[in-house]
Amino acid sequence: MIIITRRTALQASAAWSASLALPAMAQSSVWPKENVKLIVPFAAGGGTDRLARLMGQRLSEKTGKSFVVENRPGAGGNIGAAQVAKANDPHQLLFTTASIVVSPFLFSKPGYNLTKDLTPVIQVSSSPLVLVVRANSPIKAIEDLPKAAAAKSGGLNYASPGVGTTSHLGGFLMSKQLKMPASHVAYRGAGPAVNALIAGEIDFALMAAVAVLPFIKNQQLRAVAVAGKRPLPDLATTPLMGGAPYNLDLDNWQGVFIASNLAKTHAEVINQAFNEVLKLQDVRTTVYADGATPVGGASAALKTLMSTDGGKYGGIVIAAGIKPE
Repeated sequence: MIIITRRTALQASAAWSASLALPAMAQSSVWPKENVKLIVPFAAGGGTDRLARLMGQRLSEKTGKSFVVENRPGAGGNIGAAQVAKANDPHQLLFTTASIVVSPFLFSKPGYNLTKDLTPVIQVSSSPLVLVVRANSPIKAIEDLPKAAAAKSGGLNYASPGVGTTSHLGGFLMSKQLKMPASHVAYRGAGPAVNALIAGEIDFALMAAVAVLPFIKNQQLRAVAVAGKRPLPDLATTPLMGGAPYNLDLDNWQGVFIASNLAKTHAEVINQAFNEVLKLQDVRTTVYADGATPVGGASAALKTLMSTDGGKYGGIVIAAGIKPE
């Protein structure tokens, strides 16, 4: 069993926080001057992609400028992140997930320096991870997983949207806690991972509710458990893994980042624009219906969350010796 001790988590958190400094920011009245790209570092069709498109549509209506999603999948989200970091363009925003805080623990050369090249602007949403299988799978309860793994040569396999994502690390941790063999298969985003699961290429996945809830509702996937302590409204009767004996309280969040050398001029106005959209009732209703919780707030709150999750998920990487695949 992989045990993340307080010391390990603090070690990872300290490593993460050491150089993460949020520059002072000033309001800018000139943004956006032109059309804006929301760079999603995962394939189209996943929960992050859908949320980015929803936000882009409402931001377009608010500003009169076009907000277009550009999918740049690959390397655990590093390709899209590096593009934004190097572009130094206020009209390129990185719309990514909690996996970004794991990158420094996994990749020696991700193509950018997270603590120096990107500035956190706002947390958009949060979504608990859900253990899912295809609708016709014989796995119907958590206890069925070890039995199925023992019966299958080589054990089970599980999907994630990429190396270092919360789905990858959560699935790894769950397999160790259940003492069952399981192989990780990384895809270029939640969309391809879900498609592989539905097609029967993969045995299970532990993915953000926002990525899988639509497929649970249309009965292509079955929810086995929620990796949290509170039930989701649409999965009220689904068992929870947040407490004993599993202690799997895991979620995924979406956030916005910009190149750090633009932060003083643009970060506050971008934060304000997203906060205003997140207050719209139709946006909140849609986000909730998709299995997530709209968040918003100050950029400093995202900075704090990054440090906390860097300790939690980085601790798993350190303790397990996980390397890029």
